[in-house]
Amino acid sequence: MESKCGFQMNHNISIWTSPNLTTGSWSYAGNAIDVSDRPAGVVFRPHLVYNPNTKLYVLIWNYMRWNLPSLYAVAIAEKPDGPFQLVNPALNVSRGGGGDFDILVDDDGTGYIVYSQNYYMSVEQLTPDFYYSTGKSYMFQEYFVEAPVFLKKNNIYYVLFGWCCCYCMQGSGVLVHTSNNPMGPYTLQADGDLACVSTSDVKSTSSNGLPTPSQGCEFHNANTTSVARSQQNYIIKVTNSSGYTTYVWTGDRWQQAPDGIKGHEPQFWTPLNFDENGRIEKMKWIDEFVLDV
Repeated sequence: MESKCGFQMNHNISIWTSPNLTTGSWSYAGNAIDVSDRPAGVVFRPHLVYNPNTKLYVLIWNYMRWNLPSLYAVAIAEKPDGPFQLVNPALNVSRGGGGDFDILVDDDGTGYIVYSQNYYMSVEQLTPDFYYSTGKSYMFQEYFVEAPVFLKKNNIYYVLFGWCCCYCMQGSGVLVHTSNNPMGPYTLQADGDLACVSTSDVKSTSSNGLPTPSQGCEFHNANTTSVARSQQNYIIKVTNSSGYTTYVWTGDRWQQAPDGIKGHEPQFWTPLNFDENGRIEKMKWIDEFVLDV
């Protein structure tokens, strides 16, 4: 059925707000930009950041056009709830087009994009207004990867991504790369994947979906799956009134909506645990956790 397909040309980029992330606290603020005011395409992974250089909010998303390269669009607004104005329909990343991505704004106001293209991952530095790439680039070695997250903690830069998992029910892994410089070089965390485990160790879920062969955790081992049955989506930084920050990992649980509709598919959330050296510990399934906001 068309209504269950994730590839639609009329996606909204919707804005929701919440004071504390709790159920029932979310309010719909509107659409960031009208469909008629953005480039035509299937929209993926919008990211909103604040640019301290221009004092503007910058919204970047990637969009797919049939039989054409995927591109990144850039829009700006004076407030986080918009309205947003398109300023660049095709961010000029050096590898041409791109897929999943994330944006990091460093403490000095410099912006960076990490993005996948042709199954490889790269980091590039943005211009001060975040509208364009400077062309400065670093490329990771792993092949067949997507869904990156870019963050900084205690002066360590982290880039996390996993094996390609196109709406795959079995979920994907999480590879952790660290550096003392946002442009690398990066080192792969030595103990390997955070999320892929033996299929027999995974909490069973009821689903009408089917695993996607040779994708996600199955890319390297057909007998593994994600401990969270998820593909990495984003990491939310939540800082409480005492100044303590919790890094909440979120993942998409593809094909696991009871009604089969893509927009109803659930997520898995879990706090990440860091040791004293900055190493991220293995992920585990948890039914619930308490978040101090």
